[in-house]
Amino acid sequence: MALEECEYSNFMPCYLIALNGFSTRDGNGDYAQQPQMLDPEPKRFDYTRVPFVTEADRRSLRQNL
Repeated sequence: MALEECEYSNFMPCYLIALNGFSTRDGNGDYAQQPQMLDPEPKRFDYTRVPFVTEADRRSLRQNL
């Protein structure tokens, strides 16, 4: 959810720089390209792409399709 909020605020994918206290840099010292979390123009409803909801809410959305 944090990456979705970051992307929404910055209009571009954000980087995850640490995970469980460890740097996410690769062997070259670069950060991996991050996938786009938000779809600017959705063509159909996809419960996995609803921003700013918890995983429990996503499961609920899936059950209500």
